[in-house]
Amino acid sequence: MTSDFLFTDAFISAAKKHFDVLLFEPTFSSKDGDFLGAVAHHTHQEKKLLIVSSKTPVDILFPLIQTGKATTTLINPSCGVPGFANKGFWDMRDIAKARDFGLQVVEPIYQEQVIDFFTMTSSCYIRLNEHISWKDQLPAVDASKTGCISFQQYGYSGSNGTILCFGSLLVDTLYGAGYLQEEGHAMDVFVSSNPFFIIKDTLKESLQRTENLIIVIDQHVGSLYEIWVKAMLSEAGLNNISVHFITPYYQHISSVSTEYMYEQAQIDGFNMVKRIKV
Repeated sequence: MTSDFLFTDAFISAAKKHFDVLLFEPTFSSKDGDFLGAVAHHTHQEKKLLIVSSKTPVDILFPLIQTGKATTTLINPSCGVPGFANKGFWDMRDIAKARDFGLQVVEPIYQEQVIDFFTMTSSCYIRLNEHISWKDQLPAVDASKTGCISFQQYGYSGSNGTILCFGSLLVDTLYGAGYLQEEGHAMDVFVSSNPFFIIKDTLKESLQRTENLIIVIDQHVGSLYEIWVKAMLSEAGLNNISVHFITPYYQHISSVSTEYMYEQAQIDGFNMVKRIKV
């Protein structure tokens, strides 16, 4: 289990308020029966269902949610690079797979934002891990805004490129952007809670100026996601944008300590600088 926020009174209170049934795998015991069986049962009821899956592969849960009658919110508290340390495996390409099964996909900008997604009216998949910061550890951001949030007002601005990241890699991205700025490679920085982001407003203006989009994302990116990104750029009238993905090098990870996994995956702030400058 990697997110302490899921054990807070704020989370539990909000969960009880918004959902009819809570299936919390970290505290699910044999006396409660089979977790997967409970998921199969409750997804076929017309209810609002919250599932926190700490061990079960999300690949198994997606089809149950898609074919069920429940409006389901699935939280994966070990998404991305830390997944192996907590589950013994990585949920590979979970972003694209969740969308293929009809779920909205979100990755909170900070831990407490999780409960903001409880009001969704359709089934959704929330990617969470311990690398996502708490709200008071970040510059003040208005996470209630739709679209992508700019950090230009905090000095993360430049004409060399537009960096877009998501919650679990926001802090590393800000560190990396700071290093790049010191070396004369200043770039605009944006964050979104939606991997299937909308290109408009300040993000579109930035891309028109830099013509260089760098997406920092905590998962292996498949060709379908790349195609989707390029299609969205084309739809926004941005046909001359170079696109580069900074993703984990899973094959380089030898540690089972989350403290070192991002560094070994070469997706921490320091390594990000070297990869962006290539």
